[in-house]
Amino acid sequence: MKNILKIGLLGICLSALACDDFLTKIPYNTQSIENSYDSPSDIAGNVIGCYNQLITIHRSKELLINENRSDNATYPNTENISSNYDAITPSLLLISSNNDNILPIWRGCYYLINRTNLVLEHLNVVIEENERKQYEAEMKFLRGWAYFMLARYFGGVPLLTTSVSSGEDAKGIGRASLDDTFARIEADLRDSYQLFESLGNSYKPAYGRAHQWAAKALLGKVYMTWHKNDLAKPLLEDVHLHSGFKLTGNYEDVFVATLETTKGKEEILFPIRFTGGGLGIGNNFSTLCGHEEVSGTKGSNLVFWSNSLRDAFTETSDVTLDRRYPVTCGEISSSTTVGQDYPKRYPPKMVGLRLKADGSGKYETDQLDKENDGYLDWPELRFADVVLLLAEIKADPNSLYYNEGEALGLINDVRRRAGAPELDTDDITAMFGGDMKEAVLNERRLELAFENERLFDMIRQGDQYATDILLEFYKTEPAYDPLIYPNVYTMLSQVIYGDKIDAWRLLLPIPNDEILRNGSIKQNPGY
Repeated sequence: MKNILKIGLLGICLSALACDDFLTKIPYNTQSIENSYDSPSDIAGNVIGCYNQLITIHRSKELLINENRSDNATYPNTENISSNYDAITPSLLLISSNNDNILPIWRGCYYLINRTNLVLEHLNVVIEENERKQYEAEMKFLRGWAYFMLARYFGGVPLLTTSVSSGEDAKGIGRASLDDTFARIEADLRDSYQLFESLGNSYKPAYGRAHQWAAKALLGKVYMTWHKNDLAKPLLEDVHLHSGFKLTGNYEDVFVATLETTKGKEEILFPIRFTGGGLGIGNNFSTLCGHEEVSGTKGSNLVFWSNSLRDAFTETSDVTLDRRYPVTCGEISSSTTVGQDYPKRYPPKMVGLRLKADGSGKYETDQLDKENDGYLDWPELRFADVVLLLAEIKADPNSLYYNEGEALGLINDVRRRAGAPELDTDDITAMFGGDMKEAVLNERRLELAFENERLFDMIRQGDQYATDILLEFYKTEPAYDPLIYPNVYTMLSQVIYGDKIDAWRLLLPIPNDEILRNGSIKQNPGY
């Protein structure tokens, strides 16, 4: 099933990469709709094609515009700024609308949205009712996922709920408000999980396909991003108590290439599937994170963990016990010069892990046989994320659901699995000034580092919260020390002035190509 899901419409998926922008071209193929969607088998194939589009989106170097814009990571390589410009500037909040790493996310999501719309418009050819419901549920999950991806990066975006077959069909469509965008996401994901529920036990999803628990977990996260925790709570509790997913025994098992056949899949509610081996559907994040000294010659070493992340581990856990630390903050060797050791850093878990052959039960970084061809699946939604989102709701002292004891219990569930010392209320006072919510956010940082969650966690707490953290990060992280990296510091002076960072920098700019091709789309403020 893994190869069927990933390879079935590989040609369609890859052809999207060669297309011009979504809003002016027909994506995927040149076949007419009637010839592509006139039988149940056609629909089944196109459903798989939608899943394959997730591969294209996640090959967009998203880590560079997500983790590298948080306090988890940095990229202080100043030897040749011009050749590494699109990697350096996100870590400085200096992304331009022409950055090569943002256009694939925008276009990829709209390719997926149009693809799901086409399937939804032709479901009438599927005669069997449960099969038709399943496809509708899957398509609405994927469309909701794509709009959520766009909303978190860009804000309100154009909403397309019918397919587009020409540039003229899309040119007049402007951006919806952020609230309207979230309402569209809410409707899709609610429909999705209700349709899945109506199927009962007749639907047994293969690993990598959407299902009711993935839809509920994602909608819960959407509600929290939309600041509607009262709606998120019952969904997340349902997933926590009744889904059958759980924290796998070993943290490392979530990041092995053979995830489908290990216990790690017990935790992954929804993975984005990749397969290496020269098929064209391997991941590229393993290459971005890999270091050539441990990953073979195929690691590009563009994602360095920060002192700030390391200090979060050392100050709130025990790095000799916490199994997350060595697979998050890997290091080739330490430099005697403060701040000069960044190029020796890398996050092994995102390269991929494998059990050592010595029978010790310990893990080591996997080897990369080919550039941008990693085997590791992306853990898009996992149970630990759900546990800690629920803890965040219960840790909010301004919420009707505030329950310090339950929040602490959920934190400790995650820490216990990682081998980290459990916390008590005295620890919360000593480490976080008694702020339970800050303890939860810290735990999410340790647990989910380099999974593209930290930046969104910061923004969810409010623009001021996020910019204050980033301002302190820039002031204290050696990567931005003017004596060590003067070129980077000079660039950073464009971002910090009057001892503040403008909140508009937290959103990405709309890709300039899209602005030029569709005058109805307005740029985000500040760009």
